[in-house]
Amino acid sequence: MDMELAGIDVMVPSTEEEEKAEDKSPEKKAPQTALEKKLDEIESKASFIVEGKCVLSPVKGKYINEIAQGEKIHVVLPGKDELSEKIIDAYKARDHEGRPLPVAGKVMEKVFIEGGGVVLYVLVAKGIYAKIVEEDNVKIQTEITQSKKTEKKSEKEEADDHRIMNIFIYIIFALMIVGLIVIITMF
Repeated sequence: MDMELAGIDVMVPSTEEEEKAEDKSPEKKAPQTALEKKLDEIESKASFIVEGKCVLSPVKGKYINEIAQGEKIHVVLPGKDELSEKIIDAYKARDHEGRPLPVAGKVMEKVFIEGGGVVLYVLVAKGIYAKIVEEDNVKIQTEITQSKKTEKKSEKEEADDHRIMNIFIYIIFALMIVGLIVIITMF
């Protein structure tokens, strides 16, 4: 089965054994609770559901309970299945050691769990949702907090560059003075 991922065709793993197992398996049980019904309804909208984890940002992040539907957040796909691996490879989201890096996704649904916690469904590719279950109200990294972080880094780097340039100018000026003194004492 082929799927489109950000304009790249991805071959979704499907084996004859899986298809036979699906044909032989009994009908899916009807959901018992309202939460299960809601989750099943959301999951039926997606072609595939993969496991995902939020990127925590305890200082600059946004509380997960404040995340709105349609907001872009960063998600790490653990890569425990072939589909996750293909998504990670398509986004080229691997570090130099081969570990998965965060990918951007759009929050499609947010469901609160009784007793605290939240389930987020994040669109990471066309028809593919990452299911994120967080039990605590943690701060997570969003596109906005990420862009603020890079802006501040560039301002900081710019200030460091100015300091370095000033030091070089002072050194050159001092060398010119020393050179003039040496030339004057020679005559």
